Amino acid sequence: VKDKKAMLLSFLLPIVLISLFALVYGGGVGGSDKVQSMVFCDEDSTALSMQLQKALELKKGLKLICRQREAGKKLVLDGDVPSLFIIGKGFADSVVSGGKKPMEFFYDESPEMEMGLTQSAVMSTVMPFVGQQGSKGQIHKFLDEKYGDEMPQEMLDEIQHDIDGEFNSGNLDMIGSGSSLIAK
Repeated sequence: VKDKKAMLLSFLLPIVLISLFALVYGGGVGGSDKVQSMVFCDEDSTALSMQLQKALELKKGLKLICRQREAGKKLVLDGDVPSLFIIGKGFADSVVSGGKKPMEFFYDESPEMEMGLTQSAVMSTVMPFVGQQGSKGQIHKFLDEKYGDEMPQEMLDEIQHDIDGEFNSGNLDMIGSGSSLIAK
C-alpha cells in the first residue's frame, strides 16, 4: 500500500488495457453485433437447397443476398459484399448419395477477421445440415435396396416417415462425411 506506483501498475494498468482491447475488438457495452452480408447463389434450386438457404437466413449475424453466380462474384470483387456461397447443380442428389457436395465459398481475403467469423457461421450451419440430410437419404436408400422387394410399400413408407420424424425432431445428431467446401 505504501508504494503507490506499484499499486497503480498492478491494478489500474490492467483495467486500462482490458478496456482498450474491448473497444478495439468491439466488446463495448451496449454495442450491437455486426451483421455480415453474404451473397447466396442457389444453382440447384431444389427443396433441399432451399431448406439450407432458410437455415442460413436464420443464422444470427448473417444476412443473405440472393444473386446469380457472376453477379455475386462481381459484388465480391468490387468490394461491395465480402463473400459468396454457391450451391452448385446436383447438390441434393450428392447429399442423398453421399457424394462430393458441389459447394463453393468465394471471398475477399482483405477483411481476414470478418471472413473467419462468416466462415464459422456458414460452416456451423451447412455441415450439420448436409450431414443430417445425407444420413437420412442414405438410410432411405438402404431400406429401399434391402427391403424394397420384401416389404409392402406402405410399410416402407411408414418406416421412412418415422425416420424423417426423428431427424426433423432433432433427436439425432449426425454429421456426414465425404463433404467438401472449396474456398477460393
